Amino acid sequence: MWTGNIFSHTPMPGTGHTVVAWSGWFDEDAQPESGVFHHDPRTWAGEGWDHLEARLDEVLPQFEAADARLLLRPHVRHVVSDAPSIRKVLERFDSPALGIFFEPAAMLTAAMVDDASDHLTRLIEAVLQGPIGPDRVQAFFLTGAERPARGEVYPEHDDLLVPAPMTRGAIGYHDLLGVLRATGPYPWPIVLYDEDVDAQLDMLRQAGVLPSEPAQA
Repeated sequence: MWTGNIFSHTPMPGTGHTVVAWSGWFDEDAQPESGVFHHDPRTWAGEGWDHLEARLDEVLPQFEAADARLLLRPHVRHVVSDAPSIRKVLERFDSPALGIFFEPAAMLTAAMVDDASDHLTRLIEAVLQGPIGPDRVQAFFLTGAERPARGEVYPEHDDLLVPAPMTRGAIGYHDLLGVLRATGPYPWPIVLYDEDVDAQLDMLRQAGVLPSEPAQA
């Protein structure tokens, strides 16, 4: 997982490799390794898109030449922040080297948590059934979301969420389980946090996303 800012740094392809990158931000206090990003309207406006498109114009030919893939990881505080912006960037760059590392929970703010099941279902359905098309998604990062640790929250940006294992956080367990049951199974490789892995796998089996374990002899 490359944590550099694509606005100011260039992800470099290795032959046949896949690079996962955030889609860019202006927030100087961002903590990308923790998934902490603060509100900056320039990111969604023309300035943000200009930065992202200029970088993709530069690097995608290099990824194509290396038979490599660049997967953009959407985030609610980044240029690619929701289903329409996913569609926009994929339509603008119809390249086999560009795909999406799909993490629906990262496209929520704290204000959306009470209706998280509805928001997440619509995001997943927009990719599975809408004009985006599932073939441009290369991996499905199934996460929950939680408030940052004490000391990381700024009063003027109190709607922050950061990624967490599916089994903990601000999104209710049964709400997330209902989303998985309603939308799964999925046509993509599934990625999980390397915490509470057994509990997350049990959750996926309960939802029918993964097959049940064989009966013990």
